[in-house]
Amino acid sequence: QQQSVDPKSKTVKDELNAQNQLKKHLQLEGEVEDHAEQIRQLGEISRQLCSEAYETQHPDGSITHNQLISGHTTDAIVKRQMQIDKLYASLKDLAQERRQRLEETVKLFMLHRDIDDLEQWIADKSAVASSNELGSDFEQVVLLKERFAQFAQDTKQIGQERVNHVTYVANALIDSGHADSALIAQWNEQLNSAWEDLL
Repeated sequence: QQQSVDPKSKTVKDELNAQNQLKKHLQLEGEVEDHAEQIRQLGEISRQLCSEAYETQHPDGSITHNQLISGHTTDAIVKRQMQIDKLYASLKDLAQERRQRLEETVKLFMLHRDIDDLEQWIADKSAVASSNELGSDFEQVVLLKERFAQFAQDTKQIGQERVNHVTYVANALIDSGHADSALIAQWNEQLNSAWEDLL
């Protein structure tokens, strides 16, 4: 017999997984950055070796200035150093792109959690607002009316602050060019629609 998976617990698990991946990636980026000094030192060594090159006279009488005692040429050293520099720059670019994607994913999960919580809060308040309890006598009606007036005021103030915050975060993600901007806009629209319904 299959057990049903709670979508909310799966989302929490996915969010934690994304946060852990981001944490590991930041450590990896730190290790990549640690190699910057080694790459710089290799460049220095390459330049020193190239400065030690001497002239070689060919049988045709031409002279080249790129031969080392080891037999290597300065062209080969420069080419190899350029390959290393290019590979390292490419690695840093790829690491930065992956970090940005992971950060976007974490932010998306956080926004989704905030929206879910706020939609549940709106649903709870909607249940109270749609209550059919009208009271059985004048005093009870007055009491219910006063309680509802306070409920409406608190709900509007607290809810508007929460909706404004979530909308601000959603818009910031969209404005930053988040890969899931269309989905974020859809979530925000649904949230604002539920809020308007409650009001």
